Amino acid sequence: MNLSIARKRLNRRRRRSRAGLVFVLLASLSLITCGLPAEPFLYPPESETTPTESTRLLFRNPEDNNPDVFRGFLIFYRLYITTGAPTESEIADAGESYLTTFNLSNYDIANERGVYGGYSLLRYIEVPLGDRTTDFVTMLDFSAVATVGGKGEAPRNDGSIYDEQPLRRTYQRDGIWQDGTAAQAFSWLSTSYKAGNDTDLPTGFTGSENMICAVWAVCYGFDVYDSFQNVYSEAEYIGQFDITL
Repeated sequence: MNLSIARKRLNRRRRRSRAGLVFVLLASLSLITCGLPAEPFLYPPESETTPTESTRLLFRNPEDNNPDVFRGFLIFYRLYITTGAPTESEIADAGESYLTTFNLSNYDIANERGVYGGYSLLRYIEVPLGDRTTDFVTMLDFSAVATVGGKGEAPRNDGSIYDEQPLRRTYQRDGIWQDGTAAQAFSWLSTSYKAGNDTDLPTGFTGSENMICAVWAVCYGFDVYDSFQNVYSEAEYIGQFDITL
């Protein structure tokens, strides 16, 4: 893992620890003064990806999100041509800066579709109510990408897998669906892409370049107390892998 990314995560966890104390105090004050639940807020997932897991990207459930607000995880990816690509730290920062509430509100979460600014919605992983405050790690296995299809997995309380479905790239192409967005398994990338037309492909891609696929996770929820709108955490960069057509 890049050293600057590791330092940033440590600082985020320190801020989160301090924020937790303030949040508890404010929540207590809110409960005393008006009897309402604390203002909805979602902590981000925490990356658990290690350098040895080059194609298996992992992140941990933050546990302390309000289970009535928190719904699950949104997974995003962006493709870069390897030659001339930004550094991993720059890629991580750019994604975390772009994937804000303002931009996230554009994505079609229910249908797992949408690509904006080069960032594509890969998966919405719904977490059952009973698991939302438990400690578990979600694994996105890209080891079979461009061969037989990657899988997304998340554990039940008993450790078994409750979700294992193909990981599908999302892209826009004229004439597909009403909003022009389609999704196909990553394993079809080599036969389905249209250079210059699929909007998730990087500018300048012709079909022969090696690529990097960078991935982020966001905690997603719904404010059932006040605004009755979607709620998003900060985006967490969880890693990248090489992909070759």
